[in-house]
Amino acid sequence: GEPVRRLAGRHLVAAHGRGDRITSYGATRQYVARARVVAASAEMVDMGRIGHYMLREIGAWNRLAIDSSLRMLGIDPASG
Repeated sequence: GEPVRRLAGRHLVAAHGRGDRITSYGATRQYVARARVVAASAEMVDMGRIGHYMLREIGAWNRLAIDSSLRMLGIDPASG
């Protein structure tokens, strides 16, 4: 039920592990779907079956955050 209006014209990348028992994968997916109505872009990244990535796979989460940020700035992370 989190509001999405503040995302108007902004870019959103949400990453979530399907096995996460701390926060809801389904709720994140629904949030991204609602955000697509107002956001410049909204992407849901399935991080796989591992649980809460910020705790268990911090490296993968950090890579996604950095690469997504670079793409939003118009920089190809692969050219690095």
